[in-house]
Amino acid sequence: ESATLKQPLDLAGLFAGHLDFVTNKKDLDFNISLYERTAKGEYLGVTYYQARASYVRDRSHRQLLRPGARTRLDFVSSRLASWRFHAGSRIVVLVSIVKEPDIQINYGTGNDVSNETVADAKIPLHVEWFGDSFVTIPAWI
Repeated sequence: ESATLKQPLDLAGLFAGHLDFVTNKKDLDFNISLYERTAKGEYLGVTYYQARASYVRDRSHRQLLRPGARTRLDFVSSRLASWRFHAGSRIVVLVSIVKEPDIQINYGTGNDVSNETVADAKIPLHVEWFGDSFVTIPAWI
């Protein structure tokens, strides 16, 4: 969460970032959502980026993660966004693992995700995030 904005801030373009983490799986699906938290405490969805980690470096070739090894992924969102953050608001970034029941779940085995089941997962997903992960937002005052 950012500091309180002293003046309006315009987002225009694609946000990007760098994720730095260790996981116990060969793959995972994640979502990065941007929100405006208004001065009244309401959360307004701005935009998001969702990806399968094994395709972040190259969308045409799957590169599995090494369980237990530190992974660094640079990403650029694919959704063009335009938004005005108002004075008194804060910018909130939420990183989450995709596990919604209406979306294909990646259990991290490295096999074809379409054929995985919860039985294949064997152990729960664990992710350790490092503090040098960041998101950059194309913004103008």
